[in-house]
Amino acid sequence: MSSLKSDKFKILALDGGGIRGVITARILQEVQSQIGKPLNQYFDLIAGTSTGSILAAGIALGREPEDLIKIYQERGREIFNASWLNKNVKRWFRGSKYSNKGLIKVLRDELGEITLRQVSETSKAELLIFAYDTLYRNTTFFTSCCPEENRWFNNMKLWEVCLSSASAPTFFPPYEFKWTDPHDPRHSEWRFPHVDGGLSANCPALAALSHVTGVRKKSISDISILSIGTGATTQPLEYKETNNWGTAEWGVHIPDVFMGGQIQLATDVCGQIIQSANPGGYLRLQFALNERFGQRSTPFSPRQLLSQEEQKNRFINKNINEDMDDASAENIQNLLDATSKFVEEKSSAIKQFILTQEPAVLS
Repeated sequence: MSSLKSDKFKILALDGGGIRGVITARILQEVQSQIGKPLNQYFDLIAGTSTGSILAAGIALGREPEDLIKIYQERGREIFNASWLNKNVKRWFRGSKYSNKGLIKVLRDELGEITLRQVSETSKAELLIFAYDTLYRNTTFFTSCCPEENRWFNNMKLWEVCLSSASAPTFFPPYEFKWTDPHDPRHSEWRFPHVDGGLSANCPALAALSHVTGVRKKSISDISILSIGTGATTQPLEYKETNNWGTAEWGVHIPDVFMGGQIQLATDVCGQIIQSANPGGYLRLQFALNERFGQRSTPFSPRQLLSQEEQKNRFINKNINEDMDDASAENIQNLLDATSKFVEEKSSAIKQFILTQEPAVLS
C-alpha cells in the first residue's frame, strides 16, 4: 500500500498498562501491515506513557512490532522479577514490589545509549513521552524535538526517559534525573525525581493533542489521532469490599483504579474534540479484557453483574488475568490470542481510518 502526501498531522498515542503492552504491540503489527510503511515514517508524532513509552520509543527508532512483541514474551519475567517475600510482605511496609534493575537492563539492551534528542536523527516522527515530576509536581513532556536548546532533558538517555515513565508507584521505585546546567558558572546540580506518567496521562492522546496545538500550533481540523489501549480493566469493586479499605488497600489499587479511571474521560474528551473539527479523524482501539456485566433489559436499566464463571474475554472465552505484572507465558499468549481476534474485528475500521486521513491511498 502506498500513498501520496497528506496534510493531516497524524498522532499515534499509546497507553500504559505494564505487561499488557503486548496488546498494543500486536495492534501495531496490524496497523503497520495496513499502512504498508514503517510507523515512524507515517506518523508525525508518537506519544506514549509507561509501557506505551517503551513501545513509542521502539517504534520511533524503527523497530518492527514483531520485535516489540518478543520483548514481552521473552523478557517480561526479567522485568517483573521479585522474591515471594518482597511481592507479598515487604512492599506493604517499605519499598516497591519490584526492583527496577531488570527493567533497566532490558531498556538499555533494547534502546541502547541514544539520547532523547538523537531520536530525531532516526525518525520522521517526533517522540513524546510523559512522566510525573514528584518534586515540581507537574507532568514532564519529554520531546525529542524540544525547541529549547538548553532544556534539561534533551541529552538524557532514551532508556532513562522510558524508565521514569514506566516507574509505576507500588510496582517500581521512582527514577531521579541529575543535571548540571553547562551555562551556570556555579555548576549546580539539579535533581528531577519522576514516577509513572500514568498518574496524569495514562491515556496520552489528550496530552499529545495539547502539545500539538500549543507547541506545534496545529489546527484541530488538521489533526488525526490513533489511540491504542492495553485492554480495559473491568474488575468490579463492590461497596462491601472497599468500605473497609484503608491507605494500604487503596494504595495498591492506584494503577488500576486511579490510572484506569482517567482513561475513559480522556478518550471521550479527546475523541469529541477531534471529531467535531475533523470527522473520522479519531480512532480508539481498545477492548475489555473480561466481560463483567450482562445486557441491559431496557436502554436505561442497570446491567447485572455476571457470576465469576461467566466473567470471560469474549474473543477467547477465557478469563484473562488483568494484573499488569503477570508475565507468565500463558497470560501473554491469552492476551495475544484475544488481540488477534480483536484486530480481525477492527480491520475494516483501521482501514477506513487510514483512508480518511490519506484520501489518495492506493491498495
